[in-house]
Amino acid sequence: IREQLARYGSLYADLDDRRVIDDYHYHIFPNAVFNIFAGWYGLIRARPGAGPDECWLDMWNFDLPKEGSARPRPQAAQLSAEELPSLGPVMMQDLELLPRLQRGLRQPGFETIHLQPAEARIGRMHEILDRYLEPPAPLRLPGPSDGA
Repeated sequence: IREQLARYGSLYADLDDRRVIDDYHYHIFPNAVFNIFAGWYGLIRARPGAGPDECWLDMWNFDLPKEGSARPRPQAAQLSAEELPSLGPVMMQDLELLPRLQRGLRQPGFETIHLQPAEARIGRMHEILDRYLEPPAPLRLPGPSDGA
């Protein structure tokens, strides 16, 4: 990571390791995530697809230009399945996991979602949405607040 950040000049040279690898996520209602790393930030927006098990992910990636380099104009691109690995191994792991997650949500024994601490903000957002939108009980996200 430090080698990659060195390409940007001395901007990150004085940061300790924690600040170099910190990953900040900000969830923006109703369906976007603003993600910040040293040298990069991005916005991911999910949009509905043709059915309940499909969606589009719109991604905007912003890299800090190298010191002294020109700032190129943004280019729109729609990636094919073959081009997705260019998003990096972490995004590929997430995308490859989605079909299994969708199948798991449809299992007869499924009653409660157990989120990891880093994902707890997602569950909290849905609890707040349920409180304000008051959907019928069958449409609510099951979780700890339901006594499960």
